[in-house]
Amino acid sequence: MSIKIQALISSAWHMGAAMVNKVIILLVYVVIARFIEIEEFGYVAFAYLIFQFLSLFIGAGIKENLVKRDHWDDEYASSAFWLVLLISLIISGLAVIIIPPIIIYFYNKDMANIFISMSFIPIISAFRIIQTAKMERDFLYKSLAIRNVLASVIAGIVGIYLAIEGYGAWALVYNKFIFAIVSVLLLWWLSGFIPKLKFSTTDIKELYKFSLPIMGVEIITFWQSRVIDFIASIFLGPAAFALMDVGRKIINTFYLVVLSPLRNVSLSLLSRVNDKEKDLTYIKIVYLVSFFVYPLITVLGLHSEYVITLVFSDKWHDSVEIMVVFSYAVYPFVANWFSHTLMISYGQTSLLFKINVASMILMLIAALISFPFGLKALVMGQVVIEYLLLFARIWILYKLIAFDYKKFFRYQTPVFLIGLFCIFIFNFSGNYFLMENNLYGYAISFTSWIILYYACIFLLDKHYFKECYRLTFSYALVKFRRKPLKS
Repeated sequence: MSIKIQALISSAWHMGAAMVNKVIILLVYVVIARFIEIEEFGYVAFAYLIFQFLSLFIGAGIKENLVKRDHWDDEYASSAFWLVLLISLIISGLAVIIIPPIIIYFYNKDMANIFISMSFIPIISAFRIIQTAKMERDFLYKSLAIRNVLASVIAGIVGIYLAIEGYGAWALVYNKFIFAIVSVLLLWWLSGFIPKLKFSTTDIKELYKFSLPIMGVEIITFWQSRVIDFIASIFLGPAAFALMDVGRKIINTFYLVVLSPLRNVSLSLLSRVNDKEKDLTYIKIVYLVSFFVYPLITVLGLHSEYVITLVFSDKWHDSVEIMVVFSYAVYPFVANWFSHTLMISYGQTSLLFKINVASMILMLIAALISFPFGLKALVMGQVVIEYLLLFARIWILYKLIAFDYKKFFRYQTPVFLIGLFCIFIFNFSGNYFLMENNLYGYAISFTSWIILYYACIFLLDKHYFKECYRLTFSYALVKFRRKPLKS
């Protein structure tokens, strides 16, 4: 089998399993959230957030280094393994010494105990980084995919059982422990790699030189998306963080399931058209994705009260407004999501890094300004920054490649205004499509508002509707560049 066929099959397995895994994680998240207290949920979420950040210093760039090498070298991989394990022990040890006293001072001893217990998770996870790299080199994505799903299912069953039995926050802790342990055991069995007692300083220097820049990029990317999480947890408390996380969970899962695979496809597509057609191809990708994503997320936001109470229970009702605000961010989010692939296709990675740094700084400033006014204001500040970043990126693209911003806004503005129109009608007249206050009634209402949204698009902008219909049902994505957009 050729490498191209292997890569294609592996990518299909990777994307399919990622979707299934995200759905399983969401279901487990929902069930556990119904059985534990909001503040306890926030304790675990905040502790896990800290260790997610610290984990960037453990394996960032090392896996990529092993994957890109021309040949697999067991001795080199062994040096990498012992380096990763050593770093994980140092970081987890320092975290346990430094952070729990701070948590006890500002919060309580229960949260500190949860943090100390979860400090073992990065150490356990360090045992899977090198094995994952070996399997990715060998295109064993099918095995990796099955491993991820199996680990999620086993950990999910344990977590749900413990939550039902009244273990509270510890149900989430055990859920993450079981996932880490099962993942490691399966990886060691599937990869066949057993590290040798080999630790070369020459290998370590090479790993360090390659990994450091990647680590820097990953840290910036992490902080750009998680600034609001840390501000909410530190200044508003773990319960506020839990409410915010629940409020955005369904929307974020949808983004991960639908948009993440499309980002890879868009990069492949943009990389294969000539420079004169890249901006037009990007515009087509954005307005085609927007055609399906905007109505769904907007209507989901309109029904946030029903969704939150139905899925997570009434105790999470304070997350309703958070979900509404997050739904407003869909308009700039889609364009920003794909703009970075456009810049990569032009080879502007350095500029993209600078933009990400600036975005992170703006997110931090907005969070520090808005948090004194409450959780809703904090989230609204982040949404405002998303809109500002959209205009900033469009302006940069215009200066960089003479980006056709008029055509971009020609196809984005109408569907955005139609969304605002639907929001106004919903809030002004009430949800007149909701016939019964049950699941059946919610389904009818949700479907009716989706139909209304598309009816407005068809009536007010037939050309946009027909273009999306043509691109979806009449042409493959690879033919984007063959037929120019009409003015």
